[in-house]
Amino acid sequence: MNWQFWIHLALAILGTAYFLYSYLKEKKIYQLLFVIWIPLTLLTYVCKQQWQILILGGIQLIFFILVIYFLFRNPGKKSAMQSTLDQLDAYGVETTDASDTAGVDTAASDDAEALDNTDDEIEATDGGADTETAEVSDDAQAEESSDADKD
Repeated sequence: MNWQFWIHLALAILGTAYFLYSYLKEKKIYQLLFVIWIPLTLLTYVCKQQWQILILGGIQLIFFILVIYFLFRNPGKKSAMQSTLDQLDAYGVETTDASDTAGVDTAASDDAEALDNTDDEIEATDGGADTETAEVSDDAQAEESSDADKD
């Protein structure tokens, strides 16, 4: 066998080992496809007839399309909770399960809900007026008076 085969074989072994390791670590589908596709390229040394080469080329084209699809596929947005957990994991913070918090006092969360309810009650007694727009208009009036003082 010639030297090109040995270089191809060495690179195929390295590439397959790398993508197998990364698949076991990250569990991405395109990595698994590379684990199958890279050794398949060695069949070019076995195929001697034209129809075998065409079938192998078609199979490799299918693998190429699948790898591109799964590489750039957006599996959907993560929920806000999941993205927060991912950020915490990145900083090494341990998260707790719902079963771990079963005995925890929920008074703080009840207080927070009570505050949310008082905001709703204020808006209801306000006649539906938005307190934020009232604050904005007060700020706008304060800016106008400060501009007038500068002149």
